[in-house]
Amino acid sequence: LLLTAAEEQAQRAGMTAVHLDVAATSPAVQFYRRMKYRVITKTSLLEPVTSIPPHLRMHKRLVS
Repeated sequence: LLLTAAEEQAQRAGMTAVHLDVAATSPAVQFYRRMKYRVITKTSLLEPVTSIPPHLRMHKRLVS
């Protein structure tokens, strides 16, 4: 998987964790959960911008 390769590259570069942002309504949220990412915050825009869905910041700790 591309995501796994990116995580491995980050780990080789000395990173201990990664995070990403995804629309809360995206089917990708379930994929990231299966890949062991967890939601650490949810961001919503204030009115009148209602067409943009809330976003989730997801985090994963990299282990060696």
